[in-house]
Amino acid sequence: MCFNKTDRKVSDNIWMAQSVLNNDKAVLIAKLIKATLPEYRKLLKFPKDIKFRVGPIKKRTATGRYWSRSKTVEICTSQTPEQALISLAHELVHAEQYHQGRLQNKWKDRIGWVCYWNGKVNKSRGATFNSYMKQPWEVEAYSRQESLALAVHNSMIKKIEKQNEKKQSRTQRLKNTQV
Repeated sequence: MCFNKTDRKVSDNIWMAQSVLNNDKAVLIAKLIKATLPEYRKLLKFPKDIKFRVGPIKKRTATGRYWSRSKTVEICTSQTPEQALISLAHELVHAEQYHQGRLQNKWKDRIGWVCYWNGKVNKSRGATFNSYMKQPWEVEAYSRQESLALAVHNSMIKKIEKQNEKKQSRTQRLKNTQV
């Protein structure tokens, strides 16, 4: 996936569509990606050089996409930050699938793109919603997305609680030295 010329880099590996730069929800989604990425890295094996794009997605049913050639996760801004966290988990599962070689797309002359799952040709093209949902990589991504997002959420809460405990401890020590 090529970034649009008008996209703006907002962090090391995060870009935002120009149309959402002043959108509070989009900015929050970009910050969530940046904050949760280290936690997702502990749970999933995806490319170190992965990139992210926050912006609108034209296909109205899509909340996220993973572009394997450019190693880019695209997250749609039409969803809540909570939904975006789940979409991020889903797309990072796809990133892991491609990175591990379990999911591959190869161009075949006179046929077009052929999808391979665990080394075997997958004949389903996902032309209907039901056939799309039955594709093995989607079954896996959907089955893991919520537990991954919840694990990352819980880890972030624990991290914040520890920071607050340290802050309270320092504040208490300062009060004790002032007495």
